[in-house]
Amino acid sequence: MSVLEVKDLTAGYGPVRVLHDVTFSIDTGTVAAVLGANGAGKTTLLRALSGMLPGTKGTVTFDGRKLVGMRTERIARLGLSHVPEGRGTFPDLTVEENLAVGALLSPAGRPSRADLDRMYELFPPLARREHAQAGLLSGGEQQMLALARALLGRPKLLLLDEPSMGLAPLVVRQIFEVLRTVVADEGLTCLLVEQNAQLALGMADYAYVLTVGEITAEGPAAELADDQAIRNSYLAL
Repeated sequence: MSVLEVKDLTAGYGPVRVLHDVTFSIDTGTVAAVLGANGAGKTTLLRALSGMLPGTKGTVTFDGRKLVGMRTERIARLGLSHVPEGRGTFPDLTVEENLAVGALLSPAGRPSRADLDRMYELFPPLARREHAQAGLLSGGEQQMLALARALLGRPKLLLLDEPSMGLAPLVVRQIFEVLRTVVADEGLTCLLVEQNAQLALGMADYAYVLTVGEITAEGPAAELADDQAIRNSYLAL
């Protein structure tokens, strides 16, 4: 069963069209990856799904609701959570306060102690920095905080934009291990945009290739990983 169905999505910035009639779907409880070169429209796709781009056209159906034209705040409250490139934490708030903001979108509207403890278990560095301002955290810690904040909202669909960007390999490995844990344990549905195609295909069930705003290839992630053209273009193999 699909939690997200996108049909003929066209979006961009003012008069500049970036996405051209993009059509795809994501099944509940799966991870879908979007591959593509810089400038292919990957970030624009996530912004369009989140209601951030005026003038978006086409049909986006999320959990039975039509999203095009809906305000970003309303989309988030429906259970679509977006972790943007660059993390997007509140630098002047503490780690704990950032997490409390994320939990505003949860059914309870605030984090329980058990919720916070679960995030600190998943991301131990955050437990040690609970009362530190987010702006003082390392890049890796900020990415962990952004993910933890999104997860506290109990999303039905998590949009992740380049979670490995600018991070050390060890930190990237830690973050992707947490994602795998949450997907396996909680059945999280995720749309992952990731420049590291090998990581993305290793994580995903299904993948799409975006080229100059159009989907030019798709299939089970394992099959795309074995496709020689994909390997040459994105995996450097």
